[in-house]
Amino acid sequence: MGGPWTRVVAGLAVGLACATSCAERPVETEASIGQVERTESMDALGMALVTNGQGAARLVGTLVNQADDPDRLIGVDVEPTVGSFDVVIADGPIVLPPEEPVTLARDAQMTVFTDRFVPGFRPELRLVFLNSAPIVTTVPVETQTGPYAEVEVLRAPDGDISPD
Repeated sequence: MGGPWTRVVAGLAVGLACATSCAERPVETEASIGQVERTESMDALGMALVTNGQGAARLVGTLVNQADDPDRLIGVDVEPTVGSFDVVIADGPIVLPPEEPVTLARDAQMTVFTDRFVPGFRPELRLVFLNSAPIVTTVPVETQTGPYAEVEVLRAPDGDISPD
């Protein structure tokens, strides 16, 4: 009934079939877009600035607080070469509950106003949190097309992009 190699091959085939059918199926995900950065207690996923081409850009992405206690996003800074800019956070401070993803374009609307954001530019962005270490990264400036077609980008509250 076959030699020892036949039994080994048959055993491996059965083991492989069980491993592939018994194991959990991997979760299907979309290809990553935007910048991803992590600190010990905070994940910033899919970060980008989506511009309307008229001096306003919406910060998009997801923040996940990996700590045991709630945190808050308390500040955003853009690299000095951008020049003057304004940041407007609609609906007050951005609270980050533990282990609960906060989608910036939907849950917390943050808009940066500057005439320097053009598609393809990668400004340095610094996110400052109440408890977590800051996240410093570069993020792509994208247009309202493709995966960003539905992102609503607001004009400056006074209609003027200058901070004065």
